[in-house]
Formats: sequence, C-alpha cells, structure tokens
Amino acid sequence: MDRSGSAMTDVEDLSPPGRIAAWTIAGLLALTGLATIAAAWDEVWQICGDELRGECVSRSSAAILASGGATVAIIVGIVIAVRTRRRSVDPEGSSRWVWLLGAMTVVGSIVIVGRIPAFTCDAGRYDELLGLCLHPPDTSEPQTWVAERIAVVVVGVAVGLVVAMKPRWIRVTAPIAAAVWLVGFGWLIADTLVRHA
Repeated sequence: MDRSGSAMTDVEDLSPPGRIAAWTIAGLLALTGLATIAAAWDEVWQICGDELRGECVSRSSAAILASGGATVAIIVGIVIAVRTRRRSVDPEGSSRWVWLLGAMTVVGSIVIVGRIPAFTCDAGRYDELLGLCLHPPDTSEPQTWVAERIAVVVVGVAVGLVVAMKPRWIRVTAPIAAAVWLVGFGWLIADTLVRHA
C-alpha cells in the first residue's frame, strides 16, 4: 500500500473484526476518560484551606492523578481512532486489536472483583482483625463472597479468551467486552470519585 506523504507507509491493513475491535477500544478509552474527569471535577477544584494532609487533600490529590490518567486514556483513544480511520480494511488484514479487546475484558472483570467485598455483614460492621461482624453487644460470622469473586474472574478470563480467539464473533463479543469494561470502571468511578453525601 502506497500512501505518499503519510507517516503510515508501512502499516498493514486491518481485518473487519480488527477494525471493530479498534473502534471499540478507542471508544471505551475515551468514554472512561471523560467519565473519570467528570466524576473527579469537583474534587480537583476542591479548596482545602491551609491543610497539608487529611481527607480533603487526599481526595483532591487522587482526583488530580485520576484526571491525569484519564487525559492520557482520552488521547490514546483519539490516536487509535485516527489511525484506525486511516487504515484500509482487508479480509486478510490484522486482527491484533481483538486480542487487546480480550485483555481489556479480563481487566474489566478484575476491576469488578475489586469492587465486590470479600466479606459482608447483615448487621454492624466487619472487623478485619477479628474476622467477625461487630454489632454490640454481639458479634456474628460474616457472609463470604470469595466464591463469587473467583467465579467472576474465571468467567471474565473465559470471555476475554473467547473475544481474543474468535475474531469472527466480534459483532457479538465487542458489546459484551464493552459492557464488562464499563461495568467495572463505572463501578470503580462511582465508588471512588463521586462524592457521597
């Protein structure tokens, strides 16, 4: 392929599944980045007075770091979109982007697991040191969610492998991969950056 005057003279063609995966990845990165910045906006501009440490400073610093990472994700998403738009499509072209979409599915499932608590209490609060639910004057055994967490990871890895190894199924697997990513990172953003009254 000859593209005179372009920096993309040696770029191989994309397969149709590779193109769909690349567009999906670009959209997910941009959308996640924008959601992160929107959720962190108030904390970024929070005035903490003369404090040098404390909750206000910690939340504001974390929001600034998250916004910086989100900005990078948006830029990467835009670069992927621009480069994908310029590449020609060939049925025998590269499907490498499908592998990255599969990896993003696995990461999304791991983020979901990170949001599921290992132990919960019907009443009171869970004490990590004692391994019990404390609700004075009594204690009780906590409910465990370890099996469910393992199941989510196993399913996430399996779905990620299907996404990566079955590029012809991309019209079905791309929305599933996107849903896993958005649920994981949406939950993470809601839990960590959105202000709770």
